[in-house]
Amino acid sequence: MKALYYDCFAGLSGDMNLGAMIDLGVSLDMLKSELSKLGLDHEFELKVYRADKHGIFGTKVDVIDLHEHSHDNGHDHGHDHGHKHNHDHSHNHEHDHSHDHNHEHEHNHDHDHGHDHDHTHQRNYGDIKHIIEQSTLSEDVKKRSLAVFDIIARAEAKIHGKTIDEVHFHEVGAIDSIVDVIGAAICLEALKVDKVIASTLEVGSGFVRCAHGLMPIPAPATAEILSGVPIKSDVKKFEMTTPTGAAILKAFVSDFTDEKQFKIEKVGYGLGTRNMDIPNLVRVMLVDIENGRGDSHESHESFKANSVSYDDDHNWLMETNIDDMSSELLVYAEEKLLAAGALDVYKTPIIMKKGRPAIKLTILAKYKDLEKLQKVVFSETTSIGMRMYPVEKVKIKRTYEMANTEFGPISMKKAYFKDELVNTKPEFEQMKKFAQASGLSIKEVYNRVAQSGAHQSMDVKVLREKDKKFNQLCQKIESYHKILVAFSGGVDSTFLLKVATELLGDDAAAVTVKSPYIADWEIAEAIEITEKHHMRHEIITVGIPEIIANNPTDRCYLCKGQIFSTIKAFGKERGFDFVADGSNSDDTKDYRPGMRALKELEIQSPLLECGVTKDEIRTWSKQLGLETWDKPAYACLLTRLPYGTLIDVADLRMIEAAEAFIIKKGIRAVRVRKQGGLARIEIDRKELSKIFDLNLMDEIATKLKEIGFEQVTIDMSGYQVGSFNKGVVQNEV
Repeated sequence: MKALYYDCFAGLSGDMNLGAMIDLGVSLDMLKSELSKLGLDHEFELKVYRADKHGIFGTKVDVIDLHEHSHDNGHDHGHDHGHKHNHDHSHNHEHDHSHDHNHEHEHNHDHDHGHDHDHTHQRNYGDIKHIIEQSTLSEDVKKRSLAVFDIIARAEAKIHGKTIDEVHFHEVGAIDSIVDVIGAAICLEALKVDKVIASTLEVGSGFVRCAHGLMPIPAPATAEILSGVPIKSDVKKFEMTTPTGAAILKAFVSDFTDEKQFKIEKVGYGLGTRNMDIPNLVRVMLVDIENGRGDSHESHESFKANSVSYDDDHNWLMETNIDDMSSELLVYAEEKLLAAGALDVYKTPIIMKKGRPAIKLTILAKYKDLEKLQKVVFSETTSIGMRMYPVEKVKIKRTYEMANTEFGPISMKKAYFKDELVNTKPEFEQMKKFAQASGLSIKEVYNRVAQSGAHQSMDVKVLREKDKKFNQLCQKIESYHKILVAFSGGVDSTFLLKVATELLGDDAAAVTVKSPYIADWEIAEAIEITEKHHMRHEIITVGIPEIIANNPTDRCYLCKGQIFSTIKAFGKERGFDFVADGSNSDDTKDYRPGMRALKELEIQSPLLECGVTKDEIRTWSKQLGLETWDKPAYACLLTRLPYGTLIDVADLRMIEAAEAFIIKKGIRAVRVRKQGGLARIEIDRKELSKIFDLNLMDEIATKLKEIGFEQVTIDMSGYQVGSFNKGVVQNEV
């Protein structure tokens, strides 16, 4: 059983937890990408760096509140407690705790610590719940995040004598704590552990003088949250566990034990800020619990009544027979079970005694989810009992390899039993795309791929031996020695990065710009591509420059200038003398005002310099097994707004949602131009017929109106590119 173990000898805070997760191996790019789904990028940024405590190196994470950073008054927190101070009055702490405020102050409000903070962006429970529920985060992340905030809200409500809907969060309503909590849920999902366990929790001890008098540590809300959790107070005069840290453990941890009876696979350290007599950090471990050891029954009394042994590392099957319930209600119960954490739910028709037809409802689950799944079954069905037993799963080795087909590169899943290849299967989603693009039935696509036999793609070395022009390009790239590629995940930049990585290894890297005018799905695809092909990749955030706020006709030139100036500075800090982009020779034949900015900044364009065309890039990409070989061009979202239009991020999100919906329906090349309340849809002429053949127009129109557009129309002239913009500029001039 794979588990996550928290060794909380110095307590826990939200930022320490994030640091530990990243130190353990959670991708920072992935975390940033997922957090962006909240739509709050303008409120915060993550500062992540390596440091040490008592010679133990780990990761430090600071969540910077962008609304308060400009008037930071120098407060220094040992753990990120969510305190964003913005006050001008005298305070008076009686002790110096681990969340060091570096000043004496007297607090004056009714929050759990009695602190009076002027949070410019405080949110109540309902606000936070709305942000999470409206996001595009996975259901598991939403569920875990809401569970943490629900714990905090109930504790606050009890302390202040209010309902949870009346509770107004203070520290935990600030942006840093929101990021800490939701980031924790994202990281836990990424680690894919079967359970979470923790040591006895150090909370610290002492008192703090507030306007209400002396307040004990742990603070009232923290103490309420930790009800039923084993704690200790060995560290004197410091607050070691914050409400956020306490709630994360309360929501995620299924058992608390100091017995470390497991096999350690990996260790990570998350650092606090303050230097203390003990290492101010939390240690987390990915562990393998052998034979069910390392667990305690103490925190699972409810299961004893059901005679369920906690000391078991198997999944569980839950079964119940139902003969007096409609199938519609059973479908609803199935949805609730899956939302509550069931790994699988299926129904089997059976014949019970006396010939009664019935349904056997079977649920596959993890041990930690059994109790809540029982509750769903007994609440949503007519069942009054169930059978439960542990089951084992045999999972054989699987690999993914790129192969070429007549339709393009495809990922082949291969399964091995004791090192013998027993099954090969193409990825369904890619086969589906091939069928949609070719107009063939998916069955025909499967047959052709099987009959022709998918063959392994070439590598760069083989291709440069076969193609003189490709070899010239390789020589050009090798001359840079070390290069940073501006990477969008499109066909050109993916090809350039792939070749550079094969030739230069770790001396080639990618940087992707994250901005309100770049679609979230495009960033996600860029991350997926680099991870799949093991290419170095970082993401930087760039806002919308004020100089283009009104979408001027020279927007592309101004925007490219800002983006590539930022990328150059980023690369220089990391030792990259050259920055390259994926411009090719075909780009010079169209209207590309941004290329002037690239020339002024001395950005390298090896594809352009070697005279490489778009068709050649697609051909070579296909031979190298790159899935992007036939990917349509996709410009930034600002191109969807008329020149002279005030840029509103809400408009960009509408456009992004509209295009994502249409793409999901199988239309690969699409742009939705927003002109006031009108959505003007441009689709590649090769795909126009799909709209009418599939009767999609009504569905698309309905969806786009739900998104916020008032009218929807299709431009029969097709998908417009750079030359269209050139015409607009000339007309305006």
